[in-house]
Amino acid sequence: MNQNILGEKRKSNFDDDLADVVNEIFDKMPDVVVPEKKVFVPGSFFVEDQEYAYVLKSVQLRDEVINVGWSKCLFDNGNSHNLDWWNDYTKDRGWKIPSAELYFTSLLALHENKDGKQAKLIKKVRQMFAKDFSEYFMMTSTRVTYVAKSKDRIIHDYGSNQNVVVMDFVGPDGYVNSQSKFESEMDVLLGTRNCRKVEEIFNWVAGKRTEFWRVNGKTNLREERAVVLGVGSNEFVISACDDACRPARAVFVIK
Repeated sequence: MNQNILGEKRKSNFDDDLADVVNEIFDKMPDVVVPEKKVFVPGSFFVEDQEYAYVLKSVQLRDEVINVGWSKCLFDNGNSHNLDWWNDYTKDRGWKIPSAELYFTSLLALHENKDGKQAKLIKKVRQMFAKDFSEYFMMTSTRVTYVAKSKDRIIHDYGSNQNVVVMDFVGPDGYVNSQSKFESEMDVLLGTRNCRKVEEIFNWVAGKRTEFWRVNGKTNLREERAVVLGVGSNEFVISACDDACRPARAVFVIK
């Protein structure tokens, strides 16, 4: 899908007074909210409900186990910006923009523990994400550079020059399921080759089947596109062809 056809920013989903307070906290990061490393217990998933963040502990991100804190309010009072702006805005902050794979691995961890002792809290966190996706298309720090006469480049944590994958990424759009043959694309974007699991997780969060969008064929131009996540008219969309301004939720990560 070469053109951005996702909806623009819709209604707000955060409390203005709380957002003002949280923005002050953002400015002071990482001295506030981030837990000490001594509370990190690998292998024991747990959600800590802090005043300004939900901290997911012992989350598997590829070959690492991390703590990740998700802000309870949208970054920058819920304003929409492009990925370059977000990169500049977060350069000297403790809070960052989450990558697409950090989104997925966090949701996967919540899903795998949804029926445990923290079922009520996990439902609350899931509802936060569900509301985001229903009202916005959420910016991630994952960028795809479509290169005219060479392989394409996918980078997570844009601006850090890390986690770069080089591959041919153009191709058709389609629904993500066990028959879709998007294993390579989901692996580089979300950290899993299990398309059935991708479908299951996003259906659990958004109640929709999942569709994957990208640039469909090579052009003569170099195209820089952000990966965004959100609900379209009838489906949950993983869009790797977005060039609009989007809101973002903030995260911090402890490895």
